[in-house]
Amino acid sequence: MSRILSILVFFFIFPYSSISQSHPSSFADLVENLSPAVVSIASTTIVKNTNPQNKIPRFPEGSPFDEFFKDYFDNERRNSPSKRPMTGLGSGFIIDKSGIIVTNNHVIEGADE
Repeated sequence: MSRILSILVFFFIFPYSSISQSHPSSFADLVENLSPAVVSIASTTIVKNTNPQNKIPRFPEGSPFDEFFKDYFDNERRNSPSKRPMTGLGSGFIIDKSGIIVTNNHVIEGADE
C-alpha cells in the first residue's frame, strides 16, 4: 500500500516541480530574455481631409466672429492639401528567425505603408 502511495505522490508532485522551475524567477528575468524580440512599428496611412465647411463654428447673424472664422476657414481650405499622411506607432514581437512579427491589428489596420 505504501508503495502505491509513493508512486502516486511521485506522479502528482513531480510534474508540478518541473513546471515551477521552467518559469523565470522574476519579471526582470523575463524582460531580459525577451526584450531583444520587441520591435517598434510605424505605419503610414494616406487620409483625405474632411470638408472644413462642417467645422466652422456657428454664431448669430451679424456677429464679428462669424466673418473672422469664415475668413480663417476659407484660407485653411485653400491652403490644405486634399490628402495627407497620418502616422501610427505601435510595437510587436519577432516570433520566428525568418522575421515574422506579431502585433495587434489596430497598429497596422488600413495602413498604406
